[in-house]
Amino acid sequence: MNYLSKSKRLIVLVLSVLLLFTLVGCGSGNDEPAEAPTDIAADEPNWDTFNAGAIEFVELMAAGEFDTATAMFNEELASVVDADTLEEVWDELILAQAGAFIAVYETENIETQGFYVVLITLEHENMGVLLNFTFSEDGLLAGFTVDGFPTLGEVEPIEFTGFTDYPIIIGEGTDWALDGMLSIPDDTSVPVPAVVIVAGSGAHDMDPTTLPTPVYREIAHFLAENGIAVIRHDKRTHTHGLQMAEELGDSLTVWEEAIEDAILAAELLRADPHIDSDRVYIIGHSLGAILAPRIHENGGDFAGLIMMAGSPRCLLQIAAEQNAANVADQIESGMIEAAIEAGQIEEAEVEAHLATVQALQELAATILDFSAEEAKDIIVPLFNNSLYYWRDLSANSFAHYIQNITVPMLVMQPERDFQITVDADFVAMQELLADRDNVTFRLYEDLNHLFAPSTATNFIEHAASVMEAGHVDRTVLQDIVDWILR
Repeated sequence: MNYLSKSKRLIVLVLSVLLLFTLVGCGSGNDEPAEAPTDIAADEPNWDTFNAGAIEFVELMAAGEFDTATAMFNEELASVVDADTLEEVWDELILAQAGAFIAVYETENIETQGFYVVLITLEHENMGVLLNFTFSEDGLLAGFTVDGFPTLGEVEPIEFTGFTDYPIIIGEGTDWALDGMLSIPDDTSVPVPAVVIVAGSGAHDMDPTTLPTPVYREIAHFLAENGIAVIRHDKRTHTHGLQMAEELGDSLTVWEEAIEDAILAAELLRADPHIDSDRVYIIGHSLGAILAPRIHENGGDFAGLIMMAGSPRCLLQIAAEQNAANVADQIESGMIEAAIEAGQIEEAEVEAHLATVQALQELAATILDFSAEEAKDIIVPLFNNSLYYWRDLSANSFAHYIQNITVPMLVMQPERDFQITVDADFVAMQELLADRDNVTFRLYEDLNHLFAPSTATNFIEHAASVMEAGHVDRTVLQDIVDWILR
């Protein structure tokens, strides 16, 4: 998740839930760098120096010396993250969730695409904090993101009223093992139904802690309180993202990102004697909803599909429309004109961005015109990953897999969602599934993409609403329970 100051979000404001593989501010040059790492060997990275730079940056934030910390940025990163923004991230995001800073817990190093990445885990009073520092070859800090709030050390079962959270491992013994949580009702005298949650786009953990509304945790806990077991888990791109980039490169698809792990989670549920193996369901959210039929047909074999804010349309086309809507709303509101007048951005930058958005739309419209091998060599504008990822989604479409599925389906759509929209996506779902007598459609007024309350009337307001703390609407949660238990 990239953190930009409120005054500079403007045309670079794109929701983290659809930012798949972005790298913040990869450039070079800063007129007055502070204690940035130096003496970097061209052939063998000096990881001690990079690690020391990352630790120094953390210590500066902990000491409240945000001006000194931002002086370690390269020119491009400094243009979007200032000292006030950094202070906001540290105080209102990190400390507010994790509590007081205690110490650096561990570091991990990975070199990728010409950049040197330090993954640093911090120990805080309430939980861990995972930070991602990306250094350019000249030793300046080119990227800084908050990647999650891991639990440090052994995780013990956590008892709640009526259910217990048990830590589990998805893919145990493989190269891609993931932390997960099984929320299971206390009363399993009769085997209970169960659900696998499949998250939306982005390198999320199981809750996810990277969003102010922990949508998957809230779903899991409400269902478990009402007699339904739930598995949620970290995404492979969250736990092993850089390793996946190194090993899979331009061949990465949603199979590795989400599908295989969802199938493994379903197998874990069916192997548990407390679970009714004939009543295992899937809840897919956003990208997870788009993938739900494919997961079902490739081994998930679910008793029913629950699709929250899903779409049968091409995901790259949806992403292109989102970016176009974002720019259009900012032009209409006068934000871009005001930013130009204030000297925050230049008119040439706006024109370049508009051209990039147009190129993204044109690419989305012709995605299947490219062969798989051709797609690997094409970088998608704004997302900076290969077209192969998106082509795989289109070639293995929602509509292709849904045609043979006969199990019941629940399609849920928030009205004030400007990512997956009512007019384009929910209507398309209704048309595609119109002849099915076992499909239930639910439209929820005044809810955003996370199914939390919202008053948004355009994409910009929606972007702000999903980054505000909220809770999944109780009506939505109760409808899921009632549909499963019916």
